[in-house]
Amino acid sequence: MGCTGTSNAITIAPSTQLQEGTTLNEGSFTISAYPNPVSDVLTVTISGIEEVKGTLEMIDVLGKAVQCHISMVNNSTFNIQTSTLSSGIYFIHYKDDAGRTGTLKVVKE
Repeated sequence: MGCTGTSNAITIAPSTQLQEGTTLNEGSFTISAYPNPVSDVLTVTISGIEEVKGTLEMIDVLGKAVQCHISMVNNSTFNIQTSTLSSGIYFIHYKDDAGRTGTLKVVKE
């Protein structure tokens, strides 16, 4: 599993552990994903981060990346289209060149 290429700006947040909620807050760095559960478009917002190269993956419960984006990331909002995905549990995983990583659990209706 891997990512190649670049996409529009992506916004996700860091954590070293799996989070069951839809918001991670590490000091001034915050990531949120809503609505959860999602049926169509998942909105991911991030704040408190400088511009860095980051990778965002949407991973199914089997560990397969179903979407992957590489981009310069900073304070912004990113919309992930989920309408073509099967219902179930997915994980939004983020990592960047500054060493931050984070994972959010989302449910696709």
